[in-house]
Amino acid sequence: MKIFLIPLLFFIFLLNSFASNILSTGEVNLIGAIKIISIKNNDNYFVVKNKKSETIGFLFDSTKICPEINGYTSHIPMIVFIDKNGIIKHIFFRKNNETPAYMDFVLNKNSFLDNFLGKNASDTKEVDSISGATFSSDAIKNEIIKISDYYLKTEKKK
Repeated sequence: MKIFLIPLLFFIFLLNSFASNILSTGEVNLIGAIKIISIKNNDNYFVVKNKKSETIGFLFDSTKICPEINGYTSHIPMIVFIDKNGIIKHIFFRKNNETPAYMDFVLNKNSFLDNFLGKNASDTKEVDSISGATFSSDAIKNEIIKISDYYLKTEKKK
């Protein structure tokens, strides 16, 4: 898991920098082991494939799927990686306008994000918010639920 995490974090850095370019191109190869193929027809996610072109999961951008969900100050941009089996594997937060102390509080409460990580996308609705950072944690929770619902609807169409 940790071996995969470093290249994926590097990819997320690149994705944050070049998301609009990647979304507008047909295919981008990054980091050697991971091939990212953007979905055409303005879909709101990336398909993540290995060197053998086998799908290993999907990256969902909250700014595309649920920009209407706000924390205390505004939307909290995040990328959620859901593997091919529907398990939430990673949640990455992008630059946001939330009060840093509240975001630190939410992100340092390991049990909050751990409530989502490793869960099936269909099991995300039963997570409690964090008192003391309710707006931020509610927004994060609701974004993950909306992304999970989007994933489940997308998978049913296949």
